[in-house]
Amino acid sequence: MPEDAGKKRFIKDFLQQVKSGAGFIDDIRIERVVRPPGSDGEGSTARSLSGRQISNITQLLEDDLKHTFDDGFFTFRFVAALVGSGKTSLLTYLHELTKTKPTYENHSVVVQFQLSDIQMGGGSQSFIDKLYCHILADTFWQLLHNVNLSPSVKNVAEGILSDYLDKSEVAQLKAASKLMPFRNKFKHYIINGVYGFEEFLFEVVSSISAIDPRFSFVYLTDELDVLERFNNEIQETRLLFKQLIRRAFQAFKSKIRLLIYLVGTSGNVGSFIAEDDVIKSLVGDLVINLNKGYSNEFDLIKAKIAERIKGAYKGYKDFNQAWQEIQDIRLNPANTLREFCQEYGSAVLEIHERYFSEAPEQLFEGNARELVEAECKQQWGSYLSRYAYTLSAVSTTTVLAGHAFDSCVE
Repeated sequence: MPEDAGKKRFIKDFLQQVKSGAGFIDDIRIERVVRPPGSDGEGSTARSLSGRQISNITQLLEDDLKHTFDDGFFTFRFVAALVGSGKTSLLTYLHELTKTKPTYENHSVVVQFQLSDIQMGGGSQSFIDKLYCHILADTFWQLLHNVNLSPSVKNVAEGILSDYLDKSEVAQLKAASKLMPFRNKFKHYIINGVYGFEEFLFEVVSSISAIDPRFSFVYLTDELDVLERFNNEIQETRLLFKQLIRRAFQAFKSKIRLLIYLVGTSGNVGSFIAEDDVIKSLVGDLVINLNKGYSNEFDLIKAKIAERIKGAYKGYKDFNQAWQEIQDIRLNPANTLREFCQEYGSAVLEIHERYFSEAPEQLFEGNARELVEAECKQQWGSYLSRYAYTLSAVSTTTVLAGHAFDSCVE
């Protein structure tokens, strides 16, 4: 943590991020309670796929990862909630968890995308083919360019492409240094070279698994709601996932390292399931229903934000007045998680600008060591706690290459 970490622009950027109410913000992530469907009490609801006991979101997501990465089983989940209740944040958090173990990160392809990334309507290509092309393009981009994967995996991926594409086309894909040009070239080549994208995807999974039995494929699909106005597209999306699910269960007897999450609002997820008997019977009960956010969850987030403000500005001449105003902020208990972040972030930002924006940076009177310790707790606390590590502040300042550092992990 460099010596300028307490400057106001870092705190202001953080509050602006909270105020946006969008995306995954690890600094304010909290554990959210998960209970079995039909049980009494507050919390989101979901069933464990493995049979292991779960009580919060982290345990649920880690259990799903173990189910596929460690146990080798197919995992499929719907995630349903009201708008602004943390669906996309959950998806991003799951993506982050795939990076916490070398056995996960070095033996997987993880593709996170939004259905809005796929062109709706127009053209001669069906939506199901567009969707497959997008999934396959991002899959091969990682297989060919992810430095964490073994050379043997890359060689198998090249071999598969060589079976379907010309040598010059494979060479151009290997030479691509950016994802967007790679996608465009891949989609153009694959449309002309491959017939039957479902079969092709499972060939890729099987071929990679044969050379690396620990290898997993993860597809995190967001914004099911964007299809609401496109009846043909939603039918084709339902058909694609139904065929994937049925094949994973029936042809592979669930023994395939494939994990799929499909995320949307409660109404759209409900109709997506209800309007297909096969999907309903196979995975209709595998839904993570997120609550909109409870007051006790909001209080935990407020405490995290307040701790960061205190660490940055304790000692400023107007801190006590600003701190009292922050404590007096009152919000609507009916808010969703996003609405809470938007309103609370805006309120704290206004106080920040009123009391701290005019103070010169060089006149910072706060305790730098307290700031660094608070910041490190925000950045590392949740990660370290999962592995029984603790964060310990040092008593002296270390100077390296002209930069002063405080705090360390023990």
